[in-house]
Amino acid sequence: MLPRLRSMDSLSQEYSDQADGRSDHQCDLSLTTPNLLCHPDAQTEWWHYNGHLQNEARRFGFQLTFFRRRTDGLNHQHLPFAWPGCPVLHFGHFAVTEIEDRRFHVAHHRSTDRHCVSTDTYRLQVGQFKALQSDETHQLEASTRNVRLSLEFEAAKPGVRNGTDGIIRRVDGQTATHISFTRLTATGKLWIEGRHYTVTGSAWLDCEFGQCDFSQHMCGWDWFAIQLTDNREIMVYQVYDDQHQYNGHRYLAIVGPSGQAQQFRDSEFTISPIGEWLSPWTNSRYPTHWSLEIPALKLTLRISPLVDCQELDTRGSTNIVYWEGACDVAGRQGHSALSGNAYVELVGYHPSDRKITQPIIGWWELLKNELRFVRHHRGRTLADARPHDDDPQSTDRSPAV
Repeated sequence: MLPRLRSMDSLSQEYSDQADGRSDHQCDLSLTTPNLLCHPDAQTEWWHYNGHLQNEARRFGFQLTFFRRRTDGLNHQHLPFAWPGCPVLHFGHFAVTEIEDRRFHVAHHRSTDRHCVSTDTYRLQVGQFKALQSDETHQLEASTRNVRLSLEFEAAKPGVRNGTDGIIRRVDGQTATHISFTRLTATGKLWIEGRHYTVTGSAWLDCEFGQCDFSQHMCGWDWFAIQLTDNREIMVYQVYDDQHQYNGHRYLAIVGPSGQAQQFRDSEFTISPIGEWLSPWTNSRYPTHWSLEIPALKLTLRISPLVDCQELDTRGSTNIVYWEGACDVAGRQGHSALSGNAYVELVGYHPSDRKITQPIIGWWELLKNELRFVRHHRGRTLADARPHDDDPQSTDRSPAV
């Protein structure tokens, strides 16, 4: 027998009542907020879009991320990395997941052009990846050898400031401003190898600026952006150290239907993987199929990748190998069934990720990264041959196309 479904308002009231006394605040940021503009004094800054799209018959996932990094403070072979005319580096990552065909299209770009971002208007461009603001909407354009995506977004909810008044403080003393637009409505068009799709869906925008240096205290993280069908969103992340132990910096926030955000302490939730996936291209082992529990809310979720092969190898640009992909969400809150979508990002599961914590990277490593970049930056397609099932253990070794 199917569980009895309760109304969104009923779930929201239960959520608000049970979360009473926790840190909460009203989301109040619009897509025109100056917080989204470039912050030249920030060491590191990124703008990260992801989302779930569909037409009448097919589903897709996408991510488009822009990075800006000041070069002062970077070193190579004990020499300063910055040089005249290049005070800032810019990078872009783009990926599209074909859910039914189990294929993953990925590309990445880099640029030393200081005009990639603007301080007075919302305009981002790295190579063939673009984002801009028009009135109350954001518009994205991204293309690779075989894929082109054109989307327009409107905010279904105001943005939320994460941490304490928007400031997150890590255990190693680094601080950054972190804001999230947890539900955007998306409309647009997608072209894949000559096929055209008119798509709609929902998206998420994260923006962070401040300090973000990898160190022995921060070698990677797991990040979850969950959108439930009852109009709530959950963001979770946890940071771990060079021993791959979670270092005490964990965070969970729930945004309710009315835009009220509730933050939960480290001890008030658990999230753990059930299985793992071995990448046939990089031999990285990623956790997969997670269980999230918030006992105070009697809430349990299962988060499952829709496609295994959602791995990005960005050696030659940001020089990390990571997994980020579209996931399915199912679970319960008390006697009520829950469902939704998620995007999950896993950083620090490949040896190259840890090398960027070192002050020296060898010339041979730089050359290999450059060769990888020349070969793959304009576009690469990965194919996942494993039949879609509920088995969390996967050792798919299908080749890249």
